[in-house]
Amino acid sequence: MRGHDGLKRHKGSIHGRCAVLPRPHPTPLRGATFSRRREKGSPDGSRSTRVRSPASRPRRVGARPGPGDSRGPQADAGELPIAIADSPVPTLDTPRLVLRGHRLDDFAPCAALWADPEVTRFISAAPANEEEAFARFLRFPGLWAVLGFGYWAVEERDTGRYIGHVGFGDYRRAIVPPLDGPEIGWTLAAAVAGRGYATEAAGAALAWSDRHLAGRATVCIIRTDHARSIRVAEKLGYRPAGLAAYKGAACAVYRRQAPGRSSTA
Repeated sequence: MRGHDGLKRHKGSIHGRCAVLPRPHPTPLRGATFSRRREKGSPDGSRSTRVRSPASRPRRVGARPGPGDSRGPQADAGELPIAIADSPVPTLDTPRLVLRGHRLDDFAPCAALWADPEVTRFISAAPANEEEAFARFLRFPGLWAVLGFGYWAVEERDTGRYIGHVGFGDYRRAIVPPLDGPEIGWTLAAAVAGRGYATEAAGAALAWSDRHLAGRATVCIIRTDHARSIRVAEKLGYRPAGLAAYKGAACAVYRRQAPGRSSTA
């Protein structure tokens, strides 16, 4: 079920679904570096563009190593031809977290998260297998590419580890009554339960949506027996908007209006 407490303490799990991702990043390129250059045509010359240095350019399978390439002749064995575009997902920083676009090497910890029954207890009927987890994982960049908003990977700043994801989606849910806005959601690993990360991450996502989603209201659905998640939603400014039935379970619908907009917007 969507809409779950980022501070859930049941055996230490944190997860939530309340109601951007880019094309997926394959494994980060080794030796990738970036530089900044000023764009021509900017009135004050302050506008900048991220430029990938030659050392970071992807090579095709079988390409001969270039000067200074320390990866050796077998470095490309098993690699697919790749061409990585800059991610359209904005990076958001909080005091303890970094919200960024997903990369292919995030899949292993993401799959482990979805396989944890304590994480999925209030989200789905059962833990996900690898196939199901990968389908979910690919949905993250798809949302950004098609809708212009989606989910961020959540990285713990001090450790650099992937601990979950947070963001917005439109899933065309078969829910009665239908939802009327982007749906915010969060799912975090059990190992970081009780630290307030869900509220911190979702708060950053909402600050972004208030600026970039034209003041649209956002919604979330939370199982009525998930009190902790309801409290987190309320901290984020969500208010009750009725009850609904989804996949045989009763859930509460919560709605948050962007600041400065009327309640009917």
